[in-house]
Amino acid sequence: MVAYTFSLVTELVLVPILFFLAATLAVAATKPEYAKAKVLLELILATFAAVLVWNSVSSIWSQPDQFFTTDTGRNFVLPILLTVGSIPVFYLLFCYSHVEQARIQIDQKTFQSDELKKYARKRFFLIFPLRPWLLRRATRQFHTLPAKTNADVEQIITDILSYERDEEAPPNVDPRKGWSPFEAREFLREKGLRTNDYHKGDDEYWASSEYVDLDSHVFPNKAAFYIEGQEGVVTMLKLTGKFMDDFDSGEAVQKFRVVGALLCEKAVQNVDIAIDPLIPNSEVFENEMIIDGTKVRAWGERYPSNRGFEVFLTLSR
Repeated sequence: MVAYTFSLVTELVLVPILFFLAATLAVAATKPEYAKAKVLLELILATFAAVLVWNSVSSIWSQPDQFFTTDTGRNFVLPILLTVGSIPVFYLLFCYSHVEQARIQIDQKTFQSDELKKYARKRFFLIFPLRPWLLRRATRQFHTLPAKTNADVEQIITDILSYERDEEAPPNVDPRKGWSPFEAREFLREKGLRTNDYHKGDDEYWASSEYVDLDSHVFPNKAAFYIEGQEGVVTMLKLTGKFMDDFDSGEAVQKFRVVGALLCEKAVQNVDIAIDPLIPNSEVFENEMIIDGTKVRAWGERYPSNRGFEVFLTLSR
């Protein structure tokens, strides 16, 4: 399709027009009320694509000897080879940027000795140089635990490598005691609420997801998912929603209920929990029930600033 182009004047006219149509389509896809405009823009762009394909095919058909040449084959293969060949280079640059970022973050801590920070850099960069996701975990643990001795640094490395091995073959967890951290982190993945790695905090193990928007307001209402417990076992699942008085929260609360119902379905299998009575249309409430040994608790409370409210849903064993 790109072997033949239009004239310079035609290209100078078409490119801005197509850019404008594509940008308008991107905006039209953001709101339901623009659905008809979105369909029209897609039809216009699809028509141009069909014309472009027809122009290319007809040009090749009329002059095959000018298309099927060594130069055309070389021009087709070369970008593929360059792209594949550049992957290792870009990955090494990616890893190097994480190493530099980790070095800066480690050096920023003032309460740890220079000798300990030097030892941590040496060990982390030796063990995790080509696995930046593990290097980020090691740096985070070095800060949050916090590490005070060389033995603490070695324990961080051991825990991370052990977690990585367990992730490939998760150990079984007695359902009466809780949930597997590798399963629990995936409960709300389809809603964008997959947690990070289950790691040691100050007093217990935990993991959290990023906040996700529950509506499309300028400052949207949000939700996040947490898992908490002890090493190797999650004893509490927590879904939290943050709602602001400045914006209508009806849509967001309803979506929060949908997410909460999914969490209950995943955590307490084959049990239909009525989510509406559990999370009513109220800003301040508290409900609790026990289902098959799982304590399900939901409550809402106003912010101290009185400018919004927060809703919690927890399941614990």
